[in-house]
Amino acid sequence: PTGDGALRLLLPEGDVHTLVALESFGPTQLAALASPVAALASPVAALATARPEVAAGVGWVLPAGDAPALPGAAGHREHAATADVVTERLSGLRRVLVAGEYLPSGRAAVRWARQRGARVGVVQHGLLAVSTPPVPQDATLYAFTSADADWWTQGRADVEAVPVGSALLEQARRTAPALSGAGDDGPGVFLGQLHGAELPRRDFAAAAEQYVRATGAAYRPHPAERDRISRGQHAAWRRAGVRIDDAGAPLIATRGPVAAVFSTGILEAAQAGRPAWAVHPDPPAWLEGF
Repeated sequence: PTGDGALRLLLPEGDVHTLVALESFGPTQLAALASPVAALASPVAALATARPEVAAGVGWVLPAGDAPALPGAAGHREHAATADVVTERLSGLRRVLVAGEYLPSGRAAVRWARQRGARVGVVQHGLLAVSTPPVPQDATLYAFTSADADWWTQGRADVEAVPVGSALLEQARRTAPALSGAGDDGPGVFLGQLHGAELPRRDFAAAAEQYVRATGAAYRPHPAERDRISRGQHAAWRRAGVRIDDAGAPLIATRGPVAAVFSTGILEAAQAGRPAWAVHPDPPAWLEGF
């Protein structure tokens, strides 16, 4: 299904002041969009005090699928994103947090914010490429770095940019002492991106196959590689003897070097002190420059 009817709202019983839009339940989205709410809901080292009363007013826009436990949402109720529910429950909305407005959850959340005069916050959740959609108009951008913010906004006066770092990469840095020796143990993994829009699918597939055959690494499908063509490619590789690591364990649980054509997981592995490689037999200029 398409449109708002395919979305779900997870809302508290009381007023909703903030709406967080998840496009998937992958690690980059959860780190960028759920971690800030988790910091409000319970004490963390970086904060002197938690603010659970603020977290209690946070609602969620979710895609189809089984959602993980979301911070501060233990007593929330799920609703279909119907016009009546949106009108009634989001009347006091003051802000939304999104990864962008180019996929259903973020697009709906930004539209609802505009209708209510609420603020729009865009949180960077992964690497930026030439195909990255622009930041929504009149938004606040929370970027990994000032360089990311400058590149993504290109001097736009309608966007306020705030460099905040990356929860995903900070978590990887903090786990580095526990991973001593993991980087050199075994042939490692290749992170799949067959679904990606940055390069043609054939480029992602060719680079992956070349690497795993040369090194014996396992191919680790991206969670979004659920379409028929991707699943067919996985099956063909299995028949050819390629190991497919589709257990769904966190990247931190894998062993050995980490490689990919273009993936935030490369930086995540590097932050944890593991060998990490960007791999492409004939990279386009933008990828080499990146």
